[in-house]
Amino acid sequence: MKIDVLSIPDEGKELIYQEDPLSLHLSPDLELKGEVKIKGFLYKTGRTIIVKGTIEAEPYFECGRCSIGFYQPLMIEFDQIFIPKTQTRAVHHKNQVEKKRERPSYGGRVENSESEAENEIDPLVENFYEGTTLSLDEMVREQVLLALPMRPLCSPDCKGLCPVCKKNLNQSSCNCPKEENDNFTIKFYLSQDLKGKKGE
Repeated sequence: MKIDVLSIPDEGKELIYQEDPLSLHLSPDLELKGEVKIKGFLYKTGRTIIVKGTIEAEPYFECGRCSIGFYQPLMIEFDQIFIPKTQTRAVHHKNQVEKKRERPSYGGRVENSESEAENEIDPLVENFYEGTTLSLDEMVREQVLLALPMRPLCSPDCKGLCPVCKKNLNQSSCNCPKEENDNFTIKFYLSQDLKGKKGE
């Protein structure tokens, strides 16, 4: 989604649209159900643009315990700053940005001057735009990828697979000796957890 910065009125502008996942260039291994939905509000403080809102996406996962495939709806909140790419400014503490962001997300004219906006930017949360055109595609892409769980589960209480006979224990119990089954289960999930921690 490309936005003409000059078209954003002083009172701000509501933003509602849908994006084809293919146009966002997400991971080739990531499958999404339907389109990515973006809803938010843009407002200007000088040449700085602040965008706040939500992203809805429904990616496909394989459960980390039972391997069953499922779609999981995600509701991702975002609060992002965009500044001109050639703009130079002093770096100030993040608390200044947080204080600035206490204003309501929707409606209301922003009274901060351009110099105040430039001085209250945290380098960890800034994005850039060139000329008078602002693109949200890269921001949306990053927000979706960051929201993906490291180890997705079809449900918090998923029982997983029997490590002995591989039967899905959510669907039915197995006849494997309980003590042997429990020992295998403990060792199996401990090894999975350790792999997950190393991956982080």
